[in-house]
Amino acid sequence: MTDVHWRIMASGDYLRFLSTIMRSRLWTSVIVGTSVLGMGGAVVAQRTLHDQASVLAQNTTAGTTAGQLGANQTQAIESRDFLDRIGVNTHIHYTDGGYANVEKVIDALKFVGISNLRDSVPDRSLPGGGGYHFDKFADAGFKFDFVVSPNLPLAKTLSMLETFAEAHPDAITAIEGPNEVNNWPVTYNGETGPKAAVAYQDALYKAVKNSPRLETRPVYNLTSWPELIGKFDVYNAHTYPPKGEQPEAAVRTIVEHLRELDHGSSAAITEVGYYTLPGKGTWGGVDEATQASLSLNLILDAIDSGIVKIYLYQLLDAYPDPSSSEMENHFGLFDVGYRPKPAASAIRNLINTVSTGDRETSSAKGQAPSLTLSSGDLKVKSLLVTGDGTSSTLIVWDERKIWDSEKNVPVPVPAVDVTVESDRAFSKVDIIDPTKAAEPIQTLGKGQSVTVALEGHPILIKFRGE
Repeated sequence: MTDVHWRIMASGDYLRFLSTIMRSRLWTSVIVGTSVLGMGGAVVAQRTLHDQASVLAQNTTAGTTAGQLGANQTQAIESRDFLDRIGVNTHIHYTDGGYANVEKVIDALKFVGISNLRDSVPDRSLPGGGGYHFDKFADAGFKFDFVVSPNLPLAKTLSMLETFAEAHPDAITAIEGPNEVNNWPVTYNGETGPKAAVAYQDALYKAVKNSPRLETRPVYNLTSWPELIGKFDVYNAHTYPPKGEQPEAAVRTIVEHLRELDHGSSAAITEVGYYTLPGKGTWGGVDEATQASLSLNLILDAIDSGIVKIYLYQLLDAYPDPSSSEMENHFGLFDVGYRPKPAASAIRNLINTVSTGDRETSSAKGQAPSLTLSSGDLKVKSLLVTGDGTSSTLIVWDERKIWDSEKNVPVPVPAVDVTVESDRAFSKVDIIDPTKAAEPIQTLGKGQSVTVALEGHPILIKFRGE
């Protein structure tokens, strides 16, 4: 997210300086992809919204070679794969605000059930000690897509990554190129700007592939608008659907764009989300209930289209906003007091429903039911998540308009029945509305057909076999 820029300030008494920072709502930290200048003074970030953010958010594109939005045939995906594609942005370096309380952040992550995090490369040399917090998250089982900061020497960045990989061999899932270089221009090899950014990306790719500790990690492309292409294993996009719009168009654009690139790779969406500040901010906020429904659709659209990772922006509303005017303070799945917003609870319910725990899922291959859906004139999407061989979860959703961006209120969505026919009998069906609870809203006995009502958010149909 393009909410922070860096300043260099003369160092003095650090504790006195830090207290000044806290009072003025600055903080000692690293934001994903920002420029950290290697000078002797204390490094301080100031929260500043950039007008360019809306351009990047609404126009940056990417894609994937797998899947197609709006396909008539229901795709099937194993539970383990489904869960592994969901991630969230964090700011673990922060030493003030909500992210400074490591235990609370870990509790929030465990509540929602997401283990894939996107954050900056752990830098233990920064004032405040936030770079040491990453070890606690890795020890707790969380995994990282680390975004590099190009204004650090590449050798130092590589050393920090290798040190972390040595301490936590399984904790790095990807290494990502510079973040939003249109907002933070890269200087590299005596040049500044797009050409330097691509050169840095190419050098990063080569360095990772030549490192025995890092060579197996996929390298994500840098992000920028207009788009820049360096060497990568996984294409990378940021997209923020504006004004409460459904995510289908944004995700479809990403899919189609990678096909045009003809790179033969997969894609990740490393920033995407909706903020809960209706009627304010750069590109239109929504209420909390609408954020929940749109976030679920966003996850499902991405996975259904073959996106390999989707990182929601972001976990926490980390700072108070007494004037209710700063949109950056409202993207969180949790509010400033660590209260789970409806989006956090809905994602938790989705994850809990499709999760099979530690059990192997390979036995489920070939055992998923063949399903036929009918919904009249309503265009319905569906995704089948296979379980441990005894259960499968069919997710059905549609993308009718649910938010009025002129009046800044939800749009009533009439219920439409969707009937699902199975080629085999099931012994039990649980119907779950993830926006309400993890417990079923209805349970059916033996049969081969079930009808559910769609009202603007996904419904989960969990089949249990004979």
